Amino acid sequence: MYKFRILTSLSIALLMLGCFGEKKEDVQKSYDASRQVTIEKILEDHIKLFSDVDYFAKRPGEYIHYLMNYRANAQTQPVLIASFETNFNALCESDTEFKISLAYSFDYASDDEDPVVRNYPTITIPKNMSTQPKVTAHSMSSMAPLKAQFIKAMGSSADALGLNTRSMSVSIDPDCVADESTACYKFYEYEIESYQKPAPKLVQDAGCPGLVDCKLDIFKQVYKLVIQIYGQPEQVITHEMELSPQIPYFDAFLDDFLWNSPKSGPIYNGSASHCYSSWIIANDEGDQAYIRQCVYAYNFTLGTGDDSCPIDNGDEVSP
Repeated sequence: MYKFRILTSLSIALLMLGCFGEKKEDVQKSYDASRQVTIEKILEDHIKLFSDVDYFAKRPGEYIHYLMNYRANAQTQPVLIASFETNFNALCESDTEFKISLAYSFDYASDDEDPVVRNYPTITIPKNMSTQPKVTAHSMSSMAPLKAQFIKAMGSSADALGLNTRSMSVSIDPDCVADESTACYKFYEYEIESYQKPAPKLVQDAGCPGLVDCKLDIFKQVYKLVIQIYGQPEQVITHEMELSPQIPYFDAFLDDFLWNSPKSGPIYNGSASHCYSSWIIANDEGDQAYIRQCVYAYNFTLGTGDDSCPIDNGDEVSP
């Protein structure tokens, strides 16, 4: 349903603005086939950035607000699609487990309905067998489920752009050859960059509590996802992701919490921004349009509340 909303908005914008390029047999931009990279390398760099951050050292009041927008071809201003908010309420720790309370909401710009709110009054997470006091965000996950999440996120971003990625299965083998039952996801032109950037304006307006010089430490990942589907032209999506360990991160608590939920394109916890773009076929006449969709941190706070444990054990949720 939400994918339909996005595609309808995109179609209207394209028709009104005349945002079409020339007709071509292959609407995709080129990529350097000699610069292929494995999914493991991208994920290892992603995880490494957060490996020293203790996500169980949270305090009530931690909060993140993301906005999602898109831009088509000659549009000078992006169009708002949706708003997503997550609030951390409480964390309780015993010898054997953590109990966490949080809530998130999402609101679509294309309708007049009230925001949808999801409350998780009690999420129970068993402690790792390790005696180390710090539990990092991915100590509960092996690379296999992370790969699965990543693949789902890649498919979700393609769907959000209106690209056809439907297939019985997906292979991430670098040597994959697409057939009638399997699509191939391959990654190329991987680049990384580190720098600092100002915190979001609303964070600055609040005095940037918890930040040094009101700056975020950014680790940027850029790569091209090439989707190969049997009998179809290759589909190329450029991903640009700004990650920061200072951004509130909640994926530690539910392995598949905000990667694809709600299913509107991937939202990466710990990201200052994530943009994905591609050329798409915009209509039955074969006109093409360049679509760029972004999710970015609009506001956040680092928890300052009392480290209390007001959790009712009545309705528990397991990750």
